[in-house]
Amino acid sequence: MCGSGKNKAEAKPNLVFVVGGPGSGKGTQCERIVAEFKCEHLSTGDLLRAELKSGSELGQRLGKIMADGGLVQTSDLLELLEKAMREKGWEKPSCYLIDGFPRNEENVKVFGDTLMSKINLLGVLNFECSAEEMKNRCLGRGQGRADDNEETIMKRLNTFNNETVPTIEKLKANGNVYTVNAQQPKEDVTKAAFACVKGMLANPQLKPDQCKPAEAPAPVEPPKEEAAPVEEPPKEEAPAQEDAP
Repeated sequence: MCGSGKNKAEAKPNLVFVVGGPGSGKGTQCERIVAEFKCEHLSTGDLLRAELKSGSELGQRLGKIMADGGLVQTSDLLELLEKAMREKGWEKPSCYLIDGFPRNEENVKVFGDTLMSKINLLGVLNFECSAEEMKNRCLGRGQGRADDNEETIMKRLNTFNNETVPTIEKLKANGNVYTVNAQQPKEDVTKAAFACVKGMLANPQLKPDQCKPAEAPAPVEPPKEEAAPVEEPPKEEAPAQEDAP
């Protein structure tokens, strides 16, 4: 009978967590990955700010929590994340880059309890950079946020080192953390990041240690022209001597 069969299981979107400290350059690299692989770039912080601005029922509830000095729960952030993904097409992009998540172990646990079963987590793209380099970048001209000064930068770096770094180290045990050396020149970071994302999207998926940036092809030298062989002039034969009479 028509319509008696079971509903087809909903397809799952691909997710990539993107982590890295302030000044690691992950925002710039996410823009390049989006352009190269047709991914969608989502930030839980941006989603929260947009929801508050929209004046929705959820936004008003979250705004009241924040106004009262409370913290927005991870479950609320993930609700915003799922809502944004469904609005953009759920499985339409090749993957969703979730910027700045997870920040701590509580994020990981709540994600596992609420959203993990609905998605395909391809891996964690981890931009590693020394604290000194990140501080210098944030303080440099045109880097970081408008309110960046050494004190606020150090607070953000301390939070990252105390909460996010230990979380990333635990995630590495799962074998799906793809680490990029973010202290390299920007173009080299991009090559390494592209190799990681390409490996995550591959079928079968490549492990982190199998993802290497493509090397530039060696320049092809034009074939050397061989000199035309020099023809020697024909030797003149000596005239035959006549016999004496």
